[in-house]
Amino acid sequence: MKLTELNQNMNDDQRFALHFGPYHAPPFHYGDVVMDEVRGEVTVVKLSDAKIPWPIGKLRQGRSLIMYGGLADAIRRESNQAVCHWWGITPQTVIKWRKVLKVEPLNAGSRELFVRYGCLDIRRTGIGANGIPVLFNRKPKKTDAAKLKADRPAKGEPDPAIELLLDALKGLGLSPAPQVVMEAIAALYPTGIAGQDQGDVIRKTFLHLQGKRQ
Repeated sequence: MKLTELNQNMNDDQRFALHFGPYHAPPFHYGDVVMDEVRGEVTVVKLSDAKIPWPIGKLRQGRSLIMYGGLADAIRRESNQAVCHWWGITPQTVIKWRKVLKVEPLNAGSRELFVRYGCLDIRRTGIGANGIPVLFNRKPKKTDAAKLKADRPAKGEPDPAIELLLDALKGLGLSPAPQVVMEAIAALYPTGIAGQDQGDVIRKTFLHLQGKRQ
């Protein structure tokens, strides 16, 4: 699921949420010389009129928001669209700053949107991240036991549920090996994922694998 598709499933409060704030400008006086993490030393000359007002720094003839304090933290952690909304800048500027600061494209804030609302959309629609209908949203009845057993993939064949999960995790920025995902599922769901909500499975597996990476 792409972020443009995900945006259709969120309202503005969700779309522009700051997950790691609040953010406030550092104390300053006009004329102060401060260190901008992108441009180096700049002179504070103005305050922006954005939703989060921010000091503007001058370097030679160029003026722009000063990359320091909470703004630098937000660039590293918040989603692109949230930073644009609150600081009044363009997505292209955020992308440029992220590259200078060596921030991964799918940072913590962007992943949070995918985990929270991508999984909710899968749960709501019953459609997996790759467009395939969900196979394990409905809790099985006791009378379904024989059918579930019959529907299990033959030995050596890929498990459709694991394939769906791998595709969803890829959309969240993870590309684990199938064996790693199966080990995570075994740890999280000792009795299996049949009857479990797919959105919950994706979210818990993602957080489990993220924890192992840190």
